[in-house]
Amino acid sequence: MEENQIATKELIQVELFNVQNYLDRLIFVLHDHADITHLPVIKKEIINLINECKSCLSDQLNFTFKESTLDHKASSLVKELKEINHLFESYLKLSLLNHHVLNTSIHFINTLYYGAFELHQKVRAHTELEVQIPRFTLSDLVKTENGIKFFQINENVFTSYQNLEHAIIEIVDYKKEELYDRHLKKGHFFLLNKKYNEARDCFNKAKNFKTTAEIFTLLGHLSAKENSIEKAKEYCLKAIKTDSDYGAPYNDYGVYLLNEGFAKDSLKWFNMAKKSLSYQNRDFAFINAGRAYFAMNEYELAIDEFQKALALNPDNEELQTMVLKIKENLESRDLKDFMMKFKTENISELNQ
Repeated sequence: MEENQIATKELIQVELFNVQNYLDRLIFVLHDHADITHLPVIKKEIINLINECKSCLSDQLNFTFKESTLDHKASSLVKELKEINHLFESYLKLSLLNHHVLNTSIHFINTLYYGAFELHQKVRAHTELEVQIPRFTLSDLVKTENGIKFFQINENVFTSYQNLEHAIIEIVDYKKEELYDRHLKKGHFFLLNKKYNEARDCFNKAKNFKTTAEIFTLLGHLSAKENSIEKAKEYCLKAIKTDSDYGAPYNDYGVYLLNEGFAKDSLKWFNMAKKSLSYQNRDFAFINAGRAYFAMNEYELAIDEFQKALALNPDNEELQTMVLKIKENLESRDLKDFMMKFKTENISELNQ
């Protein structure tokens, strides 16, 4: 319960941080760049936002705020908006999590959403600059107007559950899964484009939301790409410890051994990958086992492994061609070129 409460609070703080950054960019364009926050139509929007935020806070802090008016300078209003946001940040950090604090947080953040939406409309109307909307965590898209998206957090997202504990568990688990998938996909993109530092950052962020064998395996891939083979092996073992039914780390550990010349030892790991309950690319393990047998000059056993791989993935035309050529060369025993090829082209998740 306590861990989930902390995670929920962190998610709310992340959402608050995102919408505050969004507002900061809008204010920068209107005030610091275009210098048009003095215009009544824009000034009124900022004043309305400040007063709505004050109203939200006054009940919680048992404090009466002085209402902002058109008499105030634009620069003072901009400063006041930032101070109100910092005040709410402090309130959220120091408050114990309960329904009341959650509802207040949602109300305050939704107030910022609406203010940002209205200010973005003014940016569109009075400037030629574009302000990118950040990727929010808890909110849903409500509508799009003039090409600008309006987000809100559903105020019933917690109260629709029987109690706070159920609400926290449900929302945290859902958002953790969503954020995990988001960072995982970004990491795969960077990995495919050989941007390894960016990929590692994404995978580590995904791991913060959900620790899986998949993440450890991918971190192992990155280490292998950077020639840190021992670290790659360590990640494989962490992946196996996290989920012993996940097949990819067994296969990859075997690949690392095979690349080091330990063909016989690698077979044990490929066999475990074959038997794993969860392995989408199970044919990889059979292909690599074939390569291991090939390195050991066990050509008929190698062909058997390749044919089993083809049974699992009959669309692998390259493997079909290789098997045919191996059979042809097996009869003539002219295998030198093929031996070099199969010893160096091991199949792991990383190479796909």
